[in-house]
Amino acid sequence: MNDSLIESFNEVEELSNKLEQIISLSSKLTTESTKKDSTFLSDVLHIAKDILPESDYGSIFTIKNGKWFYENAIGHDLKKLQSLNLKKEYLFPQSSPAIFDSASFNELNFKRFPKNIAEEFNKATKPLKSSLIHTLKIDDEIVGGISLDISKESNKKFSPQSIKIFNAFGNLITAFLVNHRYLEEKENFQKDLIISIINLLEIHDEYTKGHSENVALLSRDIATKMKFTSDEIKKVYWTGLIHDIGKIVIDNRILNKPGKLTDEEFETIKKHPEFGYQTLKHSKKLKDMAVNIRAHHERFDGKGYPLGLKGEEIPLISRIICVADTWDAMTSKRSYRDPLPKEVALTEIIKNSGTQFDPKIVDVFLELIDKHKIT
Repeated sequence: MNDSLIESFNEVEELSNKLEQIISLSSKLTTESTKKDSTFLSDVLHIAKDILPESDYGSIFTIKNGKWFYENAIGHDLKKLQSLNLKKEYLFPQSSPAIFDSASFNELNFKRFPKNIAEEFNKATKPLKSSLIHTLKIDDEIVGGISLDISKESNKKFSPQSIKIFNAFGNLITAFLVNHRYLEEKENFQKDLIISIINLLEIHDEYTKGHSENVALLSRDIATKMKFTSDEIKKVYWTGLIHDIGKIVIDNRILNKPGKLTDEEFETIKKHPEFGYQTLKHSKKLKDMAVNIRAHHERFDGKGYPLGLKGEEIPLISRIICVADTWDAMTSKRSYRDPLPKEVALTEIIKNSGTQFDPKIVDVFLELIDKHKIT
């Protein structure tokens, strides 16, 4: 009796653990990290294998650039699978989930693959008794697949319950891929929108043509050298791209004036960081960028504008953009002068390290110059 109770208790505990895994996995769908976290798909594969007791091996792939890309594999040779030239058109439309025994699975492979690839595919995969396959689709477009496999030596077979659970995993992955695609499209839309605004700024201020992109690229290189995370590097790039957005509301006769600006005109120009901040601060997504944009003309010695911030009171991204912005301004043609020689511009950057610029960022900039990563 005690043995039965212990066995029952262990079964309940095991079921509870599996349920906890599924809930944890599902919760990841709502997190921002899923848009870039390819480990999610690997997690699904491992948890699905753990929960389906019959399975010995497994694999999961997505379609990238018209080809299969194996995100992960259990038991099979992942490197060999990833090296195969598996085209999207090799995929066979089929109901999901589908079960194939060893003979029908080999027959399927020789139907969908050229003979040489089918042979290489078989070498990369373990001998199977049967395979449970779920084809992943979005709007009838095949976007990937997941399979769990039973070893050739096993006497197990997939139960109806396991097939239902596996189908639920397939639906979970599809939900992830739909979410992933939506976030990518949203990001692309935001990128296109920002680039359109930059193009508008360049029409408004003819001498900033290419300047925003140059500042964004250089700022990104500095942030990369400083070992920022990928998300932080993206933020630096986008902030650099729109750092002069406030100039849109400034009279283009002032922006494009070929001669020296009057004191009043210069004071107007100096308002563009604040105008940029006021434009973007109401957006939750852009609020941080707004703060960084407002501070990109602050000086390390506290003599900048508009707030007179000093040292590390100035946001780090703003300090990076300050160096990149000044470098590109000096080495580009402006309405009132030709570009300065690179040597002269470099001397100015070094001379103003610790006063106008954060010396640590100048050091990183100089390393990039020294390694010819900045031209």
